Amino acid sequence: MKRYVEYIGVLVLFYLLVTFLNWANDKMAEVVRTFYRYIEYSILVQIISFVLIGLFVGGFQFVREFRKAGKWQINKEKLIVIGLPLFLLLAMINLMYFGVSWPSPIGRLLLDIGSSRITVPGIGILLGFVAMTSFYKNQNIS
Repeated sequence: MKRYVEYIGVLVLFYLLVTFLNWANDKMAEVVRTFYRYIEYSILVQIISFVLIGLFVGGFQFVREFRKAGKWQINKEKLIVIGLPLFLLLAMINLMYFGVSWPSPIGRLLLDIGSSRITVPGIGILLGFVAMTSFYKNQNIS
């Protein structure tokens, strides 16, 4: 019975998170429609929303690690090889909306990635997940 309560709690938390993020995205869309400006902030809110969802999903692994005995470690390789390029890609896409111009091939690639309905959310969720799961406890070191 305890497991069911935990699962229902996770569903409620996820629902609340998604509802809040949806509200924030709707407010930013309303601001963009009203003033015909601030699209760059709207994109930033969307990116942060997807990263937060990834952090939430990765939080399950973090909680499992938190319950273990041992010393906290950081998987630097995972952060550098996967997390850093994902972060830089999202940052470059957002900076493009802030007016930073990139060389033509890079700008075209960023525009293609940034205009996709699934790519930016996928990258954001993966970035949050990688960031959260990069922390672990090493049980050999006490």
